[in-house]
Amino acid sequence: DGAGAPRASGPLAGSLAEGRRWLAEPLPIHAAEPGWWEQWYVWTAVAAVLAAGVGAALALALGQGDAPPPLVLVVDPRALPSAGVD
Repeated sequence: DGAGAPRASGPLAGSLAEGRRWLAEPLPIHAAEPGWWEQWYVWTAVAAVLAAGVGAALALALGQGDAPPPLVLVVDPRALPSAGVD
């Protein structure tokens, strides 16, 4: 007669056995590619940049300190032994 509810379509439209077989199939599992931020070399580069920045900041903050004055020798020529050359 066909006066009932419309028949469903899709994987469960067939018999109960077909539906159970479809449900028993394993789900396709796709391994997701790791994001760029999960790569070891990204974090190595970040660590190197941070270390260089901290080192530069410390060098600028601490400075070179007070440099010793240059050595200047003042010699009185009269105190030198004469070499006979004038």
